[in-house]
Amino acid sequence: MLNPLVLKKTVLASIIAMTMTACGGGHGGGGGGDDPDPDPGVDKVSPVKSGTCINMQGGEENAQNYETCFDWNAAKTKQYFKLLVKNMMEKYKIDGWRLDQAYQVPNEAWQEISAQVAESAEANNLLGFTVAEVWDGDGAQIERSVLKNHALDSAFNFPLRYQLVKVLACEESGNKFAPAESLAGGWGYGNYIRYSDKNVMPAMFIDNHDVVRLGNLLFRSGFVNEADVDQDEYSLRHLLALAFETAYTGPITIYYGDEYGDYLPGWVNDGDDCGNGDTCWNDNASRTQGVSNDTGLKAWQKALREKTAALMKFRTETPAMFNGKRYHIYSTSGTIVSEDSANFYVDVKKANDSDDAYVFVMSTSAQDRTLSLNTEVSKYLCRKAVNADSCKLTPVIDTTADDVRVNNADAFGGDLVFNMEAWSAKIYKVEAGEENADNAIYEVTAATSVSNMAQMFDDTINSFTCYKGENPEKCGLIIYQVMVEAAVNGGDGNGKGKAWGPSEHKGTMGGIKSSLDFISGSGANTLWITPVFHNPKSTDGNTNKTYSTGYYADSHYKGDEANIDDDFGGLASLKGLIDAVHGKNMYFILDGVFGHASKELSDKKTYINIEEE
Repeated sequence: MLNPLVLKKTVLASIIAMTMTACGGGHGGGGGGDDPDPDPGVDKVSPVKSGTCINMQGGEENAQNYETCFDWNAAKTKQYFKLLVKNMMEKYKIDGWRLDQAYQVPNEAWQEISAQVAESAEANNLLGFTVAEVWDGDGAQIERSVLKNHALDSAFNFPLRYQLVKVLACEESGNKFAPAESLAGGWGYGNYIRYSDKNVMPAMFIDNHDVVRLGNLLFRSGFVNEADVDQDEYSLRHLLALAFETAYTGPITIYYGDEYGDYLPGWVNDGDDCGNGDTCWNDNASRTQGVSNDTGLKAWQKALREKTAALMKFRTETPAMFNGKRYHIYSTSGTIVSEDSANFYVDVKKANDSDDAYVFVMSTSAQDRTLSLNTEVSKYLCRKAVNADSCKLTPVIDTTADDVRVNNADAFGGDLVFNMEAWSAKIYKVEAGEENADNAIYEVTAATSVSNMAQMFDDTINSFTCYKGENPEKCGLIIYQVMVEAAVNGGDGNGKGKAWGPSEHKGTMGGIKSSLDFISGSGANTLWITPVFHNPKSTDGNTNKTYSTGYYADSHYKGDEANIDDDFGGLASLKGLIDAVHGKNMYFILDGVFGHASKELSDKKTYINIEEE
């Protein structure tokens, strides 16, 4: 990661500016807005230059104290990283890579590195998954950077994430009261039309180490006060976000603490004190103290974690959820003026290789509400789900129930009416009804008007699936991200201590290993840890500085990709952690900082001698 001060002035500022413009109906508010790049296949990035950290979204990173980065014009640069990937995967059995600030590496270089990942995965019976960070609200830009030419498998779905938090709480800028249609519109799922390869599915997430936690966004939005976190609304809004991920086609991520509603106490706004005597920016406030078991969790946190595990179990057991076609049925399009306003979202999920079909319904209203769908929309639902004009629905998931999974049959007879509790999500299994039978769907009450019907019924937008061919398990990844320095100290290293953010756990890989029961018990099937490559102390004269997990030092990452940092446990601890992860039938993903890595301060000769050019 960039130094927070740099990041705030570059990437985050541009995203907030875009989304603030969008809330009124442009990029993020309603169903779309003008496509800023009608031809995403045209490459509009700056040419790669030698000697500086390149921002492939256009321009260079010009922060003070930047060290010289790899020259991606040089063949030896790509050769070095291909050998790095090959060695790490063969020796330590790494299943995949999360690639930090991936826009700093040319698309053609990612193609070569990705090919090496695939080759090493096949040779060593590994997953071979690659997921990029391209921090952008525009799918066309993400496409250009890493998804074009299937350069990488996946990229984090920043566009949809920003819409989701704006519907449930607020985005980092404070914008809130977004209609549910923004999830389906041009700056939510509508971004998918910008991806040329329809088999490449972005990875959904709620929180990560660079954004504000949903809990703190709820405080910032004013919907929930910190004193009221024990009340239902706080946990139910978290559960809504997790339920939305449950019904998401493609891989998803749970950031440590998402599953029990973690937040940073006493912190609401950008620049507030993080509780440790220093200024804490938006992109560091989420780096809270991790836990390895539920001993210190409150009763509502334990209940939220149990419901999260139930949702993830259902997702894992139900291919229609993670690898099914998604058809949008309905979402509220009117202006939302308060949290009491009716706000509904409805999708059909249809399995690719069976007749299984489900309906996902979400209400983000503060009051119990009833949604009644008119005849046209109801028949569309039935046809997309089971290719019939009538259908019956059986509830299988109810996030407001004591037990999230509800298995009792409750077929609707007559009209399709959803009785939704406040802040609730429900999933129904769909089966065909008999023509003209009592369970046929008819209209009895006026439904909320549906705007943009032509777009909603357009399969070029709504029928996206995940991988149709090899490695369909990539679609079902439930990736649990751990900040290593926030984890427990397992006695195998000193940890990094106080870094950016409030955590002072001095975590190690041994500590993460001791937490695997807790992690897998939350429903995850994949572990992603932040970088553990050696990262020296600052060379700017401030010898008291230490740094978190290798993302950055000063204004630029100066780590050594050839060696694992002893403070985190070293190579032996990495190997032990990966073996333990595999022992739980989970995958392991390592964070790679390839773009803004310095070649001057590292001993690269472990793999290949990079000559100065």
